[in-house]
Amino acid sequence: MYTEASKGPFCQSCGMPLRRASDFGMGADGLRINDFCHFCFDRGSFTDPDMTQQAMIDRCVGFMTRQTFTPEFEARRVMRRVIPTLKRWSSDSVGSTCGVLPDAPKDAKE
Repeated sequence: MYTEASKGPFCQSCGMPLRRASDFGMGADGLRINDFCHFCFDRGSFTDPDMTQQAMIDRCVGFMTRQTFTPEFEARRVMRRVIPTLKRWSSDSVGSTCGVLPDAPKDAKE
Protein backbone atom coordinates (compact mmCIF):
# COMPACT_ATOMS: atom_id res chain seq x y z
CA MET A 1 0.00 0.00 0.00
CA TYR A 2 1.25 3.44 -0.86
CA THR A 3 2.25 5.78 1.91
CA GLU A 4 3.79 9.16 1.34
CA ALA A 5 7.10 7.93 2.80
CA SER A 6 7.22 4.78 0.63
CA LYS A 7 9.70 4.33 -2.19
CA GLY A 8 8.60 2.77 -5.49
CA PRO A 9 8.01 0.98 -7.66
CA PHE A 10 4.30 0.76 -6.90
CA CYS A 11 1.46 -1.32 -8.28
CA GLN A 12 -0.24 0.80 -10.91
CA SER A 13 -3.65 -0.45 -9.77
CA CYS A 14 -3.61 -0.28 -5.96
CA GLY A 15 -0.39 1.55 -5.08
CA MET A 16 1.22 -1.32 -3.17
CA PRO A 17 5.03 -1.04 -3.00
CA LEU A 18 6.65 -3.74 -5.14
CA ARG A 19 9.71 -4.80 -3.17
CA ARG A 20 10.14 -8.55 -3.72
CA ALA A 21 9.85 -10.63 -6.89
CA SER A 22 6.82 -12.34 -5.36
CA ASP A 23 5.01 -8.97 -5.08
CA PHE A 24 4.75 -8.57 -8.87
CA GLY A 25 1.89 -9.80 -11.05
CA MET A 26 2.30 -12.42 -13.75
CA GLY A 27 1.49 -12.24 -17.44
CA ALA A 28 -0.31 -14.96 -19.39
CA ASP A 29 3.13 -16.16 -20.50
CA GLY A 30 4.23 -16.67 -16.88
CA LEU A 31 6.63 -13.72 -16.94
CA ARG A 32 6.65 -10.96 -14.36
CA ILE A 33 4.53 -7.87 -14.99
CA ASN A 34 6.39 -4.83 -13.70
CA ASP A 35 3.37 -2.51 -13.43
CA PHE A 36 1.04 -4.51 -11.17
CA CYS A 37 1.10 -6.53 -7.96
CA HIS A 38 0.00 -10.16 -7.77
CA PHE A 39 -3.15 -9.14 -5.86
CA CYS A 40 -4.34 -7.00 -8.79
CA PHE A 41 -2.95 -8.84 -11.83
CA ASP A 42 -2.36 -12.56 -12.36
CA ARG A 43 -2.02 -14.86 -15.37
CA GLY A 44 -2.39 -12.02 -17.83
CA SER A 45 -5.47 -10.24 -16.49
CA PHE A 46 -6.78 -8.21 -13.61
CA THR A 47 -7.93 -10.38 -10.73
CA ASP A 48 -11.04 -8.21 -10.40
CA PRO A 49 -11.62 -6.75 -13.88
CA ASP A 50 -14.89 -5.08 -12.88
CA MET A 51 -13.33 -3.21 -9.97
CA THR A 52 -14.11 0.48 -10.07
CA GLN A 53 -11.74 3.21 -9.02
CA GLN A 54 -13.96 4.02 -6.02
CA ALA A 55 -14.05 0.35 -4.97
CA MET A 56 -10.24 0.23 -5.18
CA ILE A 57 -9.99 3.34 -3.01
CA ASP A 58 -12.31 1.74 -0.45
CA ARG A 59 -10.33 -1.53 -0.49
CA CYS A 60 -7.02 0.27 -0.07
CA VAL A 61 -8.34 2.47 2.74
CA GLY A 62 -9.40 -0.66 4.65
CA PHE A 63 -6.03 -2.29 4.12
CA MET A 64 -4.09 0.85 5.00
CA THR A 65 -6.00 1.42 8.25
CA ARG A 66 -5.46 -2.21 9.34
CA GLN A 67 -1.81 -2.55 8.31
CA THR A 68 -0.41 0.89 9.08
CA PHE A 69 -2.81 2.07 11.80
CA THR A 70 -3.45 5.18 9.72
CA PRO A 71 -6.72 6.90 10.69
CA GLU A 72 -9.42 6.25 8.10
CA PHE A 73 -9.87 9.91 7.16
CA GLU A 74 -6.12 10.22 6.45
CA ALA A 75 -5.96 6.93 4.51
CA ARG A 76 -8.95 8.05 2.41
CA ARG A 77 -7.32 11.43 1.72
CA VAL A 78 -4.11 9.73 0.55
CA MET A 79 -5.90 7.11 -1.57
CA ARG A 80 -8.18 9.69 -3.23
CA ARG A 81 -5.06 11.56 -4.27
CA VAL A 82 -2.95 8.54 -5.32
CA ILE A 83 -5.27 6.00 -6.96
CA PRO A 84 -6.45 8.28 -9.80
CA THR A 85 -2.83 8.88 -10.84
CA LEU A 86 -2.00 5.18 -11.28
CA LYS A 87 -1.90 3.71 -14.81
CA ARG A 88 -5.00 1.54 -14.39
CA TRP A 89 -7.11 4.56 -13.45
CA SER A 90 -5.37 7.65 -14.81
CA SER A 91 -7.53 8.16 -17.89
CA ASP A 92 -10.80 7.39 -16.09
CA SER A 93 -13.14 9.18 -13.77
CA VAL A 94 -14.20 7.68 -10.43
CA GLY A 95 -16.57 4.80 -11.06
CA SER A 96 -15.14 3.59 -14.35
CA THR A 97 -13.20 0.39 -14.83
CA CYS A 98 -9.69 -0.36 -16.10
CA GLY A 99 -9.43 2.22 -18.86
CA VAL A 100 -11.99 0.44 -21.04
CA LEU A 101 -14.44 2.78 -22.72
CA PRO A 102 -18.06 1.93 -21.79
CA ASP A 103 -19.24 1.44 -25.42
CA ALA A 104 -16.02 -0.03 -26.77
CA PRO A 105 -15.00 -3.67 -27.12
CA LYS A 106 -13.19 -5.02 -24.05
CA ASP A 107 -9.79 -4.95 -25.74
CA ALA A 108 -10.11 -1.28 -26.74
CA LYS A 109 -8.24 1.22 -24.58
CA GLU A 110 -8.40 4.98 -24.43
